[in-house]
Amino acid sequence: MSNINRRNFLGAGLILGASTLIGKETPQKIITSTSDFTPPVIAFPEKKPLKVISDRPPLLESPRDIFTQAITPNDQFFVRWHMPDIPTYIDLNEFRLEVKGSVEKPLLLSVDDLKSKFEPVEITSVLQCGGNSRRYFAGTGPATHGVQWGHGAMGCAVWRGVRLKDILHMAGVKGSARWVGVNGLEKPAMEETPKFFREMEIDEALSGELMVAYAMNGEDLPYLNGFPLRLVIPGHFSDSWVKM
Repeated sequence: MSNINRRNFLGAGLILGASTLIGKETPQKIITSTSDFTPPVIAFPEKKPLKVISDRPPLLESPRDIFTQAITPNDQFFVRWHMPDIPTYIDLNEFRLEVKGSVEKPLLLSVDDLKSKFEPVEITSVLQCGGNSRRYFAGTGPATHGVQWGHGAMGCAVWRGVRLKDILHMAGVKGSARWVGVNGLEKPAMEETPKFFREMEIDEALSGELMVAYAMNGEDLPYLNGFPLRLVIPGHFSDSWVKM
């Protein structure tokens, strides 16, 4: 795996849909036994050796001592995927960000389009899984359901990209639009499992802080952290930051 670059390891297509109605879909939770569990430490592509909670989907935990730094390095930034089927190839010449639905002008944007046609913005924000430290939740009964994280399911980075509202303004959001739905290319193992999906009211989507990011700490997004694009929603847990 160490010889596979980001373009050959994880491919992506992020679809934005502005529509009058988008149903809420909840991904299946991963349940892991926690008693006497010692995660192995493995170096995935573009990453230093990290604790591996799962390899399908990849769940990698940052070392606790890294949090003495204000910014978490990309190669030690935690990894959280929800679905096991992750694309293994991407061609930036073919990749497009699609915007469709209740808009005047549907869009198909390349990463180069995002970098050249929109004002770039940066924001420093913490990304954290809602289950961070779940392994240590106290209780007399069975382990709390979900990924049994230690304290390393979080990190802080400088994100660079394009305001989501700028993309939607280019598409011309219709007055009938009430919701925006965002999904990436990670897929469930079974067809009956809902796809990973994030929805938000149109007013939230048009706020200034939400970003479609293409860079992290001055570099292209690591593929395990969502290359080539991911949603950035400061103040929300990572399940809202849809990747790819």
